[in-house]
Amino acid sequence: DPVPATNGHTTTNGEGRHANGGENGGPARPPPRSLDSMEMLSLPKKQSGLFGASSNLVNSIVGAGIVGIPYAFRQAGFVAGLILLGLVAFLTDRSLRVIINLATYHPKL
Repeated sequence: DPVPATNGHTTTNGEGRHANGGENGGPARPPPRSLDSMEMLSLPKKQSGLFGASSNLVNSIVGAGIVGIPYAFRQAGFVAGLILLGLVAFLTDRSLRVIINLATYHPKL
């Protein structure tokens, strides 16, 4: 059904759509995209290589460590700080190796 325009007259473009575009007096909508084009929007165009992934990992670790390590050494003392730093380095290495092993065997990771 045509809807009256602001001047009191009904306006259509001959196709059952109103002059402003939409069927119900609203703006015209573009046709929906196909599922393939929607899926393409969510896929990364380029994946990071080994260097990029390593850089991100080092940046994350160093960014937090630069602020926290001096405070930890001051609170624990130099010798205990070195021991704790070595322990944390070992645990970090071990946990990263576990993650890598899991990702190697899991088909979707």
